[in-house]
Amino acid sequence: MKKKVYIFLILALVLMLAVTGCKKKEEPQGEPQSPPVEQPVEEAEEEEKISIMESFAEILDSGATSEIAKFVEENIPKMGQLEASSMIDGLEKALTEGIGPLRDEINNMEGIDKLRDLMGNDRFLSGENIAKIEDENLKKKVEEAVKSHYKLMADGMQVEPVVDYRSLLKYESKLTEEWKEYLDLMATDSDSPPFAEDTFLISFEDLGKRIINVESYMNRYISGPRQEILLESYESKLTAFMKGLPNTPIAAYDDNILLENVYRAYESFSANEGFVSTGFVHDYMIALRDNGMKVDNRMLAKADQYIEEAVRVMREFK
Repeated sequence: MKKKVYIFLILALVLMLAVTGCKKKEEPQGEPQSPPVEQPVEEAEEEEKISIMESFAEILDSGATSEIAKFVEENIPKMGQLEASSMIDGLEKALTEGIGPLRDEINNMEGIDKLRDLMGNDRFLSGENIAKIEDENLKKKVEEAVKSHYKLMADGMQVEPVVDYRSLLKYESKLTEEWKEYLDLMATDSDSPPFAEDTFLISFEDLGKRIINVESYMNRYISGPRQEILLESYESKLTAFMKGLPNTPIAAYDDNILLENVYRAYESFSANEGFVSTGFVHDYMIALRDNGMKVDNRMLAKADQYIEEAVRVMREFK
C-alpha cells in the first residue's frame, strides 16, 4: 500500500514540475524609463554671436514681423543676456510698428464678420475659436499673427491686434532683470487692459496699483530704453485715475459729488509715500474736500495741472 502512495506522490511531483516548466518565463523588469532631459543650448562663441546679431540687424530692416519672430525663436537660446535683450528690443519695436498694417489687413479680409461673431463678448480671440475660423486665408493670417507674438482683441466692430507680452516672457531666462520686469509690466496691461472704448475695465484701486508699478519701474531704471513709452502709459493712467472716463466718471451724474469708491481708491493710493503721483493725488483729495467733494470744472482743471506737473517731474528728473 505504501508503495502505491509513493508512486502516486512521485507522479504528482513530476506533473507539477512539467506544468511549471511550460509557463512562459517573465521578462525581467528593467529600470523605469525616465523622460529625456532637454539639455540647455550652449551659448555661442563671441564671433558667432556677432554674426547672428549682424543677421538680425539685416532682417529687422527688411524682414516681415513673422520672419523676425522666427529668427528670434531660433537664435535667442544661443545668446547671452545683452544680445538676447537686444533681440527682444528689436522684436518689440517691429511688433509695435506692425500693429497698424496688420489691423488693416485682417479687418479687410473675407470672413472678418464671422470672426467677430465668433469672439462674441470675449475680450480676446481664444485658441479654440481660432480653430473654428472658416475662411482658410483669414485663419492662416491669424495663426501667423499669434505665432509672431500678437493676440487679437475685440474693439467695437473691429478686431485690434495687440502685442502679446506674456508670450515674450517665454524668453525671460535669457534676459536682463530690466527687460524681464518691463515685459511683465507690459504683460499686465496686454492680458487685462485697464480701459477701452472710454470705459474702465478694472477698478480704480487696481488702476492706482498699476500707476505705482509703472512709476516704481521708471525710478529703478532711469536710463531704460522704454522711458518715453512708459511715460505715455503713466500719463494716460494717471489722467483716467484723476478725471475718469466718459463712460466711467469719478462723480455722480446728478450732483457731481465724488463717488465713494473713487475716494477710497484715492485714499489707498495716496498712502504710498515716496512717489510723485501719490503726492499729487493727495493734494487733489485735499482740494476736493475743500470744494465739498464736488467735481466741477475748477477741480478738473486742477487735476490737469497736477497731471502735467507729475509728468514733467518724471521726465525731467529721470
